[in-house]
Amino acid sequence: MSSFVEQALELAGNCNYQERPTEQHWLKVEAELGVKLPSEYKALVSRFGTGRFGGDLYVFNPAASKHIRLSKKDLEDLRQEYAAFLDWLAQDGYRLYPEPGGIIITAATTSQISFGFQTKDCPVSDLIVVRFGAHECERLQMGLAEFICRLYRGELYGVGGLRTVIWNGSSDRFFTPFATFNGDVEV
Repeated sequence: MSSFVEQALELAGNCNYQERPTEQHWLKVEAELGVKLPSEYKALVSRFGTGRFGGDLYVFNPAASKHIRLSKKDLEDLRQEYAAFLDWLAQDGYRLYPEPGGIIITAATTSQISFGFQTKDCPVSDLIVVRFGAHECERLQMGLAEFICRLYRGELYGVGGLRTVIWNGSSDRFFTPFATFNGDVEV
């Protein structure tokens, strides 16, 4: 397990983790997608399961029962939802999965900000931040667990106010398991 996953577990404290994927879930989704997903991402989701980081970061999970499930169908639906942005992405040299080399979205906010990995780079885990509303893409030289930990601790600068988007209030917990949500979430 990566040290950033361990750090994230320490920051989260005692949680009632829900819908934690097994190795079988990962094997199935990787076969379905035709790529091997970054190990740090898999370790993070396997330990935390379904839930929300801060007030607005939902990490996709192959074991999730709804809304934030990681599957080929859900990624295709997401691509269709963002169809209006595909030309803009292509101009910046990016595509969305299932196109060859496309970004697999593995986390998202409700503010049209998504996070993922390019399939041509998997299992290399450089995180791609896609701000659909602002038409911006940024490659970060770190995985998702490192990004979450460093953003929470205020160690990342120049990432466009993402800490305020994700942890927008002092009452936002580091992580909230899915079972404690008050209602459904659409990302």
